[in-house]
Amino acid sequence: MTARRNADQKSQAGTNAAWDPLELCRFDDYATAVVVDPLLQFTTHKMDVNSSRAGKRITQEQLKNWETIRSIITEFQIVVGHLGHGDYSVYKSTYEKIRNVRKTLHDFETLSEKRLQKHIFLYLKMWDPNSGYTIRECDRYSKEHRGGALYATIDYKRGEDIRELEGCIARMSPEQHEQIVVEGQNDYSIQYSTSKRCSQLWLGPAAFLNHDCCPNSEILSTGPNTASVRATKDIKSNEELLIFYGKGFFGPENCECECRTCERRGAGAFTDKSRSADRRSPAKLSSGKYGLRMTSNRQRIADDKTRKNTELNTSVGSSNTADSSIASNSDESFFEADANENIAKSKLSEEPPLTRKRRRSKLSVDETASSRVSRVTRLRSKLLSRPRGAPT
Repeated sequence: MTARRNADQKSQAGTNAAWDPLELCRFDDYATAVVVDPLLQFTTHKMDVNSSRAGKRITQEQLKNWETIRSIITEFQIVVGHLGHGDYSVYKSTYEKIRNVRKTLHDFETLSEKRLQKHIFLYLKMWDPNSGYTIRECDRYSKEHRGGALYATIDYKRGEDIRELEGCIARMSPEQHEQIVVEGQNDYSIQYSTSKRCSQLWLGPAAFLNHDCCPNSEILSTGPNTASVRATKDIKSNEELLIFYGKGFFGPENCECECRTCERRGAGAFTDKSRSADRRSPAKLSSGKYGLRMTSNRQRIADDKTRKNTELNTSVGSSNTADSSIASNSDESFFEADANENIAKSKLSEEPPLTRKRRRSKLSVDETASSRVSRVTRLRSKLLSRPRGAPT
């Protein structure tokens, strides 16, 4: 009895231990493949870029497995919806049914399989009517084409935790980062912890949270290996759950952002490009504890755009200079007078206020004296022009 208790405690400790990044990638790819993809009916993002590359054909065997798993999860939704929240016996039986469909789940060792089971439970909550959220297909973002989006299935008040929505965190060394991350393909879930000052792998159901420049949710740390989500605004049922990735995640000043807020404001990717030529990237993260990282690939793209905008401004400036020189040849005296007037105004504006005041006072005195001399001169000329003997 004691030996069994120790084994159970060891297993439980193993499931709560720190994630190895490679293990988390492997488990997350399996969990999304057996729980998410069959119901969305397309392959969602995977850390293994070979399993989710664009245009990869889905085999007939895979389609058949998807159909079987869809029926299993549909049954799960009906039963767990009837029994209510907290009955994990349905989760376990559903896992066993999926395990029989996907034979690769048998390849894991006992301890690893327990952790995989727990990870799959997290994704099964997406389809649990009592979890408070679900996942739906999303085609808003041009680079992803088809992806997932998380939606509330109940109302949330500001400050309320979305308890069943969790994320898994694994700290990465530079060597692991180089081994795992392929920039532009699977770097969507690389986050930067401002408290720990290191890169971390961010997976689990919460990794499906999309970005918005006016978010309604935020990520909160619930331990060294896990994170939860909290509502920052009142959220209605059927409303998408959104977080803020960072100020420079989608290019300089998020100039390529395709979120609904940017679409509504005419900002980001929806900005009039003629008005956004002088944008510069702040390369900053959000002020929260976590922010999705500006990878070197995104930084390189941002720098390229900045350089192109600079070259464009230079060429436009040169064109304007050429036009001005042509105009000055046709009416040189006008432009010279205008330039001299502008120079005089600029010099005057650079003087201290007291100097300008004294200058104005001196000018008014000089003008008064000059006007008196002019009146005397005119009167004298008038008197001299009269004939002699004429009455005054």
